[in-house]
Amino acid sequence: MKRSILLSAIILLPLHLCQAPIFAGTYSGGSGTAADPYQIATAQHLIEMSQHSDNWDDYFVMIADVNMIPDTWSW
Repeated sequence: MKRSILLSAIILLPLHLCQAPIFAGTYSGGSGTAADPYQIATAQHLIEMSQHSDNWDDYFVMIADVNMIPDTWSW
């Protein structure tokens, strides 16, 4: 039992850590505070922001013109 828990932790912890940057806060920088707002530079950043309501009360700043026409998105 202990071995399977340890093995699960060894396998799942790195996967969890690798996924962390996918969630809100990655953007183009910033920490979400008034002094250091999250920086929005791409359509993907806006989409990401829309999917993570836990960050909606944080601070954001647009640092580039963003075209939301799907043909122009660069992933």
